[in-house]
Amino acid sequence: YAALDTVESPLTGPYRYTTARVVSNSINKQENLLTLNKGLGFDVSPETAIVTPSGAMVGYIVSCSDRYSVAVSILNTSFRASGKLVGSEYYGSIYWDGLDQNVVILGELSKYADPKPGQEVVTTGFSQYFPADVLIGWVESASLNETRTAYTVRVRLAAEMSRLNEVVLVGNRDFYEIRNLQQSEQIEQHTRND
Repeated sequence: YAALDTVESPLTGPYRYTTARVVSNSINKQENLLTLNKGLGFDVSPETAIVTPSGAMVGYIVSCSDRYSVAVSILNTSFRASGKLVGSEYYGSIYWDGLDQNVVILGELSKYADPKPGQEVVTTGFSQYFPADVLIGWVESASLNETRTAYTVRVRLAAEMSRLNEVVLVGNRDFYEIRNLQQSEQIEQHTRND
C-alpha cells in the first residue's frame, strides 16, 4: 500500500482522500465507534473507509451530519471486511471477537493457506469500502477448526486504535454506482433462484 502522500492525484481513479481528526474514540466496548470532524459539508459520506496516515485499516463511516461523521471501528463486533495473506491468493473474513483491543480474526481461511507468524494480512479489494492491499496487521497465530477445513487466524493490528488522532478517509467515488448496479432488477432476475 503506497504511502498516502504518494498516491495518485485524488482526481484520478475511483478513490478520493481527505484527512480528519478523531473527536472521540471508544475501544473498551463490544461495539466501538469513532467520531470524526468531517461530514457531508466536506464531501464525506457513509461507506467511506478510514485508515491511519501510514495506511493501516481503522474502520468505515456509517453516518454523517454536515460537519461530523460516526464510524464503525475495526474493534466493533459488527465490523466485517475481507482480508488475505500477502503472497497468497487465500482470503477470509476479518472480524473482531470482542476480546483483545490489539487483535482481530481472519476467519474461514482455506486449510491450504498455511499462515505463518509475522505474515502480513491486507485487504482483498472485494470490499466496496476498502481498496486492495490496505494493511490490516500481521499473523500472530493460527489454528485449524475441528473439521480441519479452515484456519482461524489471530491478526495483530497495524493501527494503534487507542492512539488515533489524525486519520485519512478513503472515499470510493464509484461506490453508489456499483451498489445500485448490483441491486438492480435485472441482476435480481438472474439471482432469484440461488
